[in-house]
Amino acid sequence: MEWNIPAAEHGTVMFAPTTQETALLHEFERRFDGMVNATTASTPANEAQAVAAIRWLGAQVSARRTPIALFLANHPARRGLDSPHEIRAWRDADPTVAVGMEGAPGHQAAGIAAAAGGVGSGRGGYDNAPIADSFAGYPPESYRTFGGFDWMTATVGGLWDSLLAEGKGWWITANSDAHRRRGQPHCVSTPVAQVQATGRWSAGLAIYRSSVYTVDVLREPTFLILAAVAPLPLHGYGILQSVEELSEGRVRLRAGTLYAALDRLVREGSLVVDREEVVEGRLRRYYRITDNGLEVLRCGVERLEANVTAARGQLALRPDRGFA
Repeated sequence: MEWNIPAAEHGTVMFAPTTQETALLHEFERRFDGMVNATTASTPANEAQAVAAIRWLGAQVSARRTPIALFLANHPARRGLDSPHEIRAWRDADPTVAVGMEGAPGHQAAGIAAAAGGVGSGRGGYDNAPIADSFAGYPPESYRTFGGFDWMTATVGGLWDSLLAEGKGWWITANSDAHRRRGQPHCVSTPVAQVQATGRWSAGLAIYRSSVYTVDVLREPTFLILAAVAPLPLHGYGILQSVEELSEGRVRLRAGTLYAALDRLVREGSLVVDREEVVEGRLRRYYRITDNGLEVLRCGVERLEANVTAARGQLALRPDRGFA
């Protein structure tokens, strides 16, 4: 499962494939996911939540709910959100759980030029600059890869080098970090029962059977962002306002959360930057939905409608509590 680490970047969380795996993933996400619990801001309290999450993973092994639980930090230097003290705290919280980081960032296809049908960003999505929640001590070059390797891995005397020198094991990993196949919508119309039975989408994209809910469900903030820009391009503040209006005030995104989501949706091909303009000395960047983004949104609508229909049918079985 891709975990939105509180106060930090993304991570990979894995349990052994047992009958408890799905329940553990659901419980972990409900308790500790930064997006679910609005703990994405870089604050000491949110950093403590990430440490508590790793300790919780270890406790599930001790309680024999799973033979093993692992956590790997994904693309740690990409946006400067994973500070050295946080990474050290994760490892120290439980070295049997927090075992390494994606120090050879995945999704190298992100570097394919837009003219060739690619995203046109840096390898691994490393083409960023510091944001409000970035660790202030990182130099500008840390936001780029070096031969495809994360700055923390490639630097002599860097974080990985320092951990090893201290006798603290820390694995360097790579993964595809591909949320979809090139040219394929993020949300694929494959019957859930089929995926659960075979572990595969119709198009042949292998997934973990018990992680269907993390792959198959378009989360509400993402759904609302795509809905906000569906009619016409909007700038960031316009998207914030539209999301709040569409949700009737239920969803109020923080600026940092919004721009992280926008960056992700651009990388995934659901949005593109339509244009930029300067208003009263401030840059406004407008985002436009792509054909892929429209397909993602349509899939999300269809699934919500199917769920509503199914729920109404269930409620109808209880006339005393059902809809008229």
